[in-house]
Amino acid sequence: MGKIEIRTSESAIVSDGVAEIISNDYLSRGMPVLIGSTRGLIESVDIDEFGRYYAIATISVPDGYYYAEVITDSIKPISFLFR
Repeated sequence: MGKIEIRTSESAIVSDGVAEIISNDYLSRGMPVLIGSTRGLIESVDIDEFGRYYAIATISVPDGYYYAEVITDSIKPISFLFR
């Protein structure tokens, strides 16, 4: 029952409900983003000139700088029994 979430910790700059996240870890469209207990989704991802992932996410938090977590994968523990 349940699931194990794999997360990466990043910094986010939020302005008008849009978070900008830069990461060395792989990010893709549709990944959930958590700032505190508020959840958002990555809408787009580009790669900058340094090879980092630059993601835009929509999230309803006040403007500012935040510690954010991106859920990069989710695993159901029962799947370990059937490998």
